[in-house]
Amino acid sequence: QRFQIEPPVVTTVRRALKAYGYPVETCGDIDDELRVVLRAFQMHFVPDAITLEPDVETAARLFALLEKYDTDALRALEGASDCPDAEATQAP
Repeated sequence: QRFQIEPPVVTTVRRALKAYGYPVETCGDIDDELRVVLRAFQMHFVPDAITLEPDVETAARLFALLEKYDTDALRALEGASDCPDAEATQAP
């Protein structure tokens, strides 16, 4: 429900993937590095929707996993980003 009204910002998805343990830079737009990590995540956790994009379903699953297994990391994501223009790009 968190992302139904407004899709996640790409940097938020990057930070969440990093918090869950994936090797990804926390700043940046959608690029090849992020797509490789998204493929790995989606193949494992969203196998029926492999889009290589930080879409709503992927973000919802990722945040649900963080909520279940690492609430401290989830709370840390709610703080300000350390990326210069983090609010710029929203996921599709």
